[in-house]
Amino acid sequence: MIKQLKKKYQNELPNLFADYKFNSSIRNNLQKRIDVCNMILKSIKRKIKVRINYLEFSPREITIIEMRFGLNNNVSMTLEEVSREFNVTRERIRSIECKFFERLNKIK
Repeated sequence: MIKQLKKKYQNELPNLFADYKFNSSIRNNLQKRIDVCNMILKSIKRKIKVRINYLEFSPREITIIEMRFGLNNNVSMTLEEVSREFNVTRERIRSIECKFFERLNKIK
């Protein structure tokens, strides 16, 4: 549900405060926090993309992980969407995710 809301409102984020009469310092503070969260998210995605190269995955599995978590285009896809794209079951996508996280946790 969170992913659906994110997709629905991601373009409206800059206008989030337009309907409210916050004073400028509160608006600026909230916008700074949002910007920091976005920077952290980008940093995490960048680190994951770098580590993927060390995890001995096939190009297909890497593409699945990138699509699932939005590493290339910032739009994460559901299990169902990815499974339809690759003509496999949702369970297969889930098992690739699990394998990915197991290997990711082993890297220090």
